[in-house]
Amino acid sequence: GYQVYRRTAEQDRYELLGKVAPEYTLYVDAKASENVRYYYAVTALDGATPPNESSRSKEVTIRY
Repeated sequence: GYQVYRRTAEQDRYELLGKVAPEYTLYVDAKASENVRYYYAVTALDGATPPNESSRSKEVTIRY
């Protein structure tokens, strides 16, 4: 599966938003506010117990 992280331009650290099952390729940030630029990154989790987490992806942002 995957874990989705988010930060704002004012934040130095990411916060964990949620986990996504491996069969999905979409995550909707339902808590995002208008007129705030967010930066997102994801990590991958394997099937081990406890799961191993990859390093974070490069961050991305969206433009309106």
